[in-house]
Formats: sequence, structure tokens, C-alpha cells
Amino acid sequence: MPQPMSRVFPRGRENYSPTAALEYPHLVSYVHTVLQAWATADAHLTGQAAHFLKADFKTVIAMMDALKSADAKRAAQKAAARAGLNDDEFLLYEAILKATKPSRDRRNEFAHHLWGVSADVPNALLLAPTEKIISTQANAARFDAFTKTKNTQHLVTTFSHGEAMVYRETDLRQSAEEAEQAVYVIVMFTHLLRSDVIYRATLIREQIRLQICNNPQVRQALDTLSRRRATRSQTTA
Repeated sequence: MPQPMSRVFPRGRENYSPTAALEYPHLVSYVHTVLQAWATADAHLTGQAAHFLKADFKTVIAMMDALKSADAKRAAQKAAARAGLNDDEFLLYEAILKATKPSRDRRNEFAHHLWGVSADVPNALLLAPTEKIISTQANAARFDAFTKTKNTQHLVTTFSHGEAMVYRETDLRQSAEEAEQAVYVIVMFTHLLRSDVIYRATLIREQIRLQICNNPQVRQALDTLSRRRATRSQTTA
């Protein structure tokens, strides 16, 4: 697991220039894998929403783009799924979303926080919330140096205040593997939806469902949601 910079090297030097992370291209490749995997997953989730609504894919993309927040987009996709799926299919869809949420949250951090490095912690990347970095860099001396040299290094080198997380190669590799597993089950659900059209065989459909449910996180989420559904049924009975 990534560790706080304050624990790894308290008061260490940090560099968040636009090219800082490129000092370790092999580590950056894992970040790219996470972002690329979730770009693929989001395209499939939008395609699934189009299937639920029996609508044109481009129309649904335009609708999703009109929704500004990620939460609103996911709520719209989930509402479409509730309308277009039977109870068992919707339960599996919910389980997939629940199982892949930690990877999605990590992707959001990777995309919206700042990547950096530290000379005090070699062969690692730092990830820090943007607002924390900005708040430590708003001083006249740095800005004056930047206006004279146009070198962003003057704006983005700072000292740790414990906000950055240190990602070693093992942490980044695990994040990439989790993202790949997430996109796999989401893509397989797309195939499950289309199996009647493509394969016209119940056996193939069950094989696809089994592959999805063999994912440990999906299976755990499915068990949790099934128990929750059973409890609600007993309560309303």
C-alpha cells in the first residue's frame, strides 16, 4: 500500500513539475494503464446504458456529457440499468459497480491529483491533492522567479506537509492489475448483454456470467447484495 510521505521521509523535498514523474517512465506506464483501462470501462458503461435504453450510442454519450458530475452520470447509468434489466441481471450489474468502485476511486485520484518525485525517495512517485500543493506554493518569491525564467520548476518544488502519498512500483503494479480486472468484468458484462444477439446460445451466456462471477470482488459484492435483498424481502413480507 502507498505510504504517506510524512512517514517515509518527513520534510522531504518534492517536485511536482509537469515532467517530474517522467524521471521514472516505467512507473508512469502503470499510471497510464489505470487511466486507459478506465477510459475503456467508461466507454462500455455508456454503451451498456444505450443498450438498456434501446437508444443510439451517440445520443447517450451526448446525454452523459451534459451531466457535469461523475455521481450524476453513474446515477443515470444505474437508473437506465434498473429500467432495462431483470432483477437478477440488475443485481449482477450492481455487484460489478460495487466491486470495481475502489479501482474507479483510485483512477480518479490518479487523474485529478498531482504526480511528483522526491530526490529523497528514489524510484518512487508521489501523489498529492492539488489544493494542498497550491496552498504551499502561493508565495511571491517563487512567482517572481517564474515570471523571469518561465521555468515551472520555480512553482512546483516544495517541502512535504504530509499530504503526498508515496507509490512504489509494487503499489502501482497492483493498481494497474486491479484496473485491468475492473475493465475485464465490465467488458464481459457488455458481452453478456449482447450474447443473445451474437451467440444465440444460452450456454455461452452462462459461461460469460460464470467468468464474471469468478472474479473474487464481484462474487463478494454479489453475496453482500443478495443478502441485503433477502433481508429487505423478509422485512416487507
